[in-house]
Amino acid sequence: MKYLIIIAILLCSTFSLFSQIIDINFFNEISLSQKIIKNDSIFTDLKFNLNSAISDTITTNEISIFTGKILKKNNVVNDSLIIETLENLPVTFSCPTDYFFDYFPEITNFKLLSSNIYPERKNSFLVKNSIIEMDSIRLGFFSIYTPDFTVKNEINQSMNMEFDIFTIAEKQVQLLSPKCDLVIMLTSVPKFIVKDICSKYQIDAVLSFDYKKTYHEFWNNKTDFCSVISSKGKFGQLRIKKANGKITKKWKLKKFK
Repeated sequence: MKYLIIIAILLCSTFSLFSQIIDINFFNEISLSQKIIKNDSIFTDLKFNLNSAISDTITTNEISIFTGKILKKNNVVNDSLIIETLENLPVTFSCPTDYFFDYFPEITNFKLLSSNIYPERKNSFLVKNSIIEMDSIRLGFFSIYTPDFTVKNEINQSMNMEFDIFTIAEKQVQLLSPKCDLVIMLTSVPKFIVKDICSKYQIDAVLSFDYKKTYHEFWNNKTDFCSVISSKGKFGQLRIKKANGKITKKWKLKKFK
């Protein structure tokens, strides 16, 4: 009996070691100045620093998201330049607010995520939602832009735009929730409206690129609301961990090196 107990403890300990971890790295309004882009050595240093910042010895499962004003505030407004820049950085998804939706490359290393602004013809680069599976964890992502985005930016007239944000959120959750362990929304929708959306639908985390300060709240015992301004030297990391059949989330701030 004594040996059986010891074996059981060892088995439990061994099982707990095989936990799966995914880090979602969230960069909002990271500074990509014209000086950085046009100087190869500075750009190489930036790329190295970003990779060093997000790398973790515990896990190699990394998802990196770039949102907000990325180039416009530095007087660099060009869709193809935005895409070219992001393509050479460790980016999985992007929701830039200085993108005019005029340029749609067929081959990129990342996806532009927008659930309510999209071209008439389906494009492999611009997607309404995305499911990423790593180990045994499936994460569903979608993104909602605010109506005033089209006012502030000269959006291509051929784009379809939907702005009933509650209907959009409901549709995306219905699509993603049955297939995913967690559903994550990226948005520029104001915080008080997001809170109403999350009270109605099963959204596990919100990465906000509207809220203009570093912030974290936990709503309704289910939803992490997260915001960060990366131009101030930090980025956010939402760690998803699955161990013993249970999934947990933890938000933390990390400094650039």
